[in-house]
Amino acid sequence: MPDDKVRLAMELSNGDIVAGTNSGAAIIRGEKIVRVLDGRSGLANLTILSACEDEDGTLYLGTDGGGYSPLRAAA
Repeated sequence: MPDDKVRLAMELSNGDIVAGTNSGAAIIRGEKIVRVLDGRSGLANLTILSACEDEDGTLYLGTDGGGYSPLRAAA
């Protein structure tokens, strides 16, 4: 996990879970982290406060001051 302070958890359309933290987000499949979304993924601000997914699987992460970041959630 990017951080032990999880601010949100949401199930994605494919059954994966996105966990937003103070240091980015993690995509969890089953019991394994399959992708970490952080500064190397293009996030300008790492404090994740909200998330939503659109019909084509784009994951939008709302941050604390950096706006939102559209990212493909698939690992």
